[in-house]
Amino acid sequence: MNIHAIFKIAIEHHASDIIISKGSPPALKINGELRTVTKKPLTASMTEKLLLEILTEEQRKVLEKEREIDFSYQTEDDVRFRGNIFLQRGSYAGAFRPISSEIPSIEKLNLPGQLYDLAMSREGLILVTGPTGHGKSTTVACMIDIINTHRKAHIIT
Repeated sequence: MNIHAIFKIAIEHHASDIIISKGSPPALKINGELRTVTKKPLTASMTEKLLLEILTEEQRKVLEKEREIDFSYQTEDDVRFRGNIFLQRGSYAGAFRPISSEIPSIEKLNLPGQLYDLAMSREGLILVTGPTGHGKSTTVACMIDIINTHRKAHIIT
């Protein structure tokens, strides 16, 4: 099994996360529960092969030097993933999260209308904080979409 097959299974099952680590089978987080893709645990060499196959040469150099890399990856089916590969107890491990190509509206996200007012504000600093997996990136994308749709502005993220 290669990383592309794991990504495909994750997409088909609407997984929120993919976790790849030595000593465990590749796992998907689906509706808050971890489910393994295979029964066979990964060895260190299998894990390294899976993870490094999607990195560019430059990204591999960064990983070797920094012992960690954050990046985005796009599959052949144009599905994007946010990835993090890191050194853990002497071998590589990785976590991936799909990035939606659709930017949902405030209404679809069930966010308060004041978010629109914040996005339309002409001055100030907006900080979006919270735990992993609770919609920070989606909220920021929604706000940027509002700004891009309704006014001219320089946006720094």
